[in-house]
Amino acid sequence: MSGETIIAVKGIVHGAPEKIRIPNGERVVGFGVISPREEFDHKIHRWREAEPVFVVCYAFGKRGEGVLTTLRDGMSIVAQGHLALRDGAGQTPYLRLTAVGPDLGNHHVIVDPVNLPPQPASHMPRPVPPKPAASPTVHLDHEHEPPGTEPSRHINWWSLTH
Repeated sequence: MSGETIIAVKGIVHGAPEKIRIPNGERVVGFGVISPREEFDHKIHRWREAEPVFVVCYAFGKRGEGVLTTLRDGMSIVAQGHLALRDGAGQTPYLRLTAVGPDLGNHHVIVDPVNLPPQPASHMPRPVPPKPAASPTVHLDHEHEPPGTEPSRHINWWSLTH
């Protein structure tokens, strides 16, 4: 679907994901996400909490089944999809998911090895990347260090030349 805006939303699942039937008879999994946000208050020159954004997310097929078996109310997630605004009070954003999963900064996830793609066979040779025509030479480039930079034994300003 060309021309649609794709966005990513980080937020909290609001309510348990549910299977619903849409007007054309197709089944879809839908759930809400509350995404907290901040705005800059120019009067006090600080960031402050603002009204959170509520996004209605929906997923079809295997992605929808994955949502049903994985996501729970209150879970922190990251979701990506095609954005649409529906007419009504406040223009509710709807997100047709292309990717969704738990926020690994807040949740530990165990991946089911049955659903992982197969590993390459050990007897099959792995592709070897071509060698560069000439090996690059690394040298320190002190002339282009940002002004006021203190020397560090962990970070060196360098460049590659051929």
